[in-house]
Amino acid sequence: TPTPSVAKAPGWLKLNSIPWGEVTVNGKPLGKTTPIQRLDLAPGRYDVEIRNPKTGASGKLTVVIVTTKETVHGIELK
Repeated sequence: TPTPSVAKAPGWLKLNSIPWGEVTVNGKPLGKTTPIQRLDLAPGRYDVEIRNPKTGASGKLTVVIVTTKETVHGIELK
């Protein structure tokens, strides 16, 4: 997967899950939990994983970030 160009203006990801979970983007833990109101990301495709450490429930999704646009995703962890 090519690395998204940082030269372009970022887009934003708004992310929520039921239950809450720790967020990993492209295999890197963010150190944040859901809900996330605004996460700045360079335009491109990202693999997002959310995992609840108490229940072990998790979910995965692929998001596409577009310059200066907000992308909203919600997921139920299983």
